[in-house]
Amino acid sequence: MTNTYKENAPMNTKMYEELRCTRCVLERLLNHLNSSAFVDYQMEKFGKDYKTEEQDEQIEKDHNVVIDPILTRIKQFDLAKDKVMSFVEFLCDIWHQDFGSMKLHKEKDEQGYQTLEIHTGGWSENEEILMFLEQTMFWGMFWYKSERGGHYWLKVKEIPELTDKPKVKK
Repeated sequence: MTNTYKENAPMNTKMYEELRCTRCVLERLLNHLNSSAFVDYQMEKFGKDYKTEEQDEQIEKDHNVVIDPILTRIKQFDLAKDKVMSFVEFLCDIWHQDFGSMKLHKEKDEQGYQTLEIHTGGWSENEEILMFLEQTMFWGMFWYKSERGGHYWLKVKEIPELTDKPKVKK
């Protein structure tokens, strides 16, 4: 490259021109790379403004179509009416297992509880599901412990139906 400034130009002018030339070279290099690298550069350069509002709205709409019914079912869980183990199975099915994990251990302790081990993996949908789950009676009844970093353990077991009356000895 050749200098675009005079030799006796002030230092500020020289630095500005050098930076401008460096930026031009970088843009040329990115143009020669695959298009996805250039798009990533454009996203970084322009930030959120690179996406159109329509794209943002569609992404939000797609997310809500999938996640809203799930969150509604979690909020509506009723210990008095719903089967606990069916609910645990539902949670395991919806959990994003590629980045986090949710596993119900088969072994039971002395009181018949099984351990439900949950790790969010930092995945935002898992964390959103967990945030709603923490506000339920299910969480209040079965939460055992939590560790920093999105790690949770619950001790779960089926609750006898409320219509079942204990047998009274005569």
